[in-house]
Amino acid sequence: MVNEMTHKENGSYSVSMWGALLNACNEFGNVELRKLAARKALEMDPHNVGIYVLLSNVYAKFSMWDEIEQLRDLMKETGLKKDMGCS
Repeated sequence: MVNEMTHKENGSYSVSMWGALLNACNEFGNVELRKLAARKALEMDPHNVGIYVLLSNVYAKFSMWDEIEQLRDLMKETGLKKDMGCS
């Protein structure tokens, strides 16, 4: 199914769908699929801070600290900021 999604130029796929797939990769550890989902989501909406946060969480889970630093630098360069959360 994912192969079909990447080769079909169909407008029915959304950033939310790619974000959900990215989150699932966090749960199940599929690194290659994570890269694909993040790339597709950011192609559709490069200013979606939520995708950057999901990607950062995946990187943190797998101790990919250099990638987190690169992601933070990219967010700073593009002027993106994560909203502060509250509990």
